[in-house]
Amino acid sequence: IATPLTMDMYAWTGKQAVLYNGILLVGVGVESIVVFMTTKFLSKRFQDRLLLLGGFVIIFLGFFVLLPWGNQYPPIQWT
Repeated sequence: IATPLTMDMYAWTGKQAVLYNGILLVGVGVESIVVFMTTKFLSKRFQDRLLLLGGFVIIFLGFFVLLPWGNQYPPIQWT
């Protein structure tokens, strides 16, 4: 699904879309390993409830930061 979607969104060729999506998947895989290792380390030092609360705070901050800010919104292809 990602290859045709990125080809349409970014006007990439099929080769570019496969390459960049592959790089993205590698990055996500490495991030997952780091998060699981960090969680294993932190779960020995802190209570589970505190870790869940910290995760919710991080997710909320990420959601808030990624909202569009200001008067100028990103261009939409279909307008």
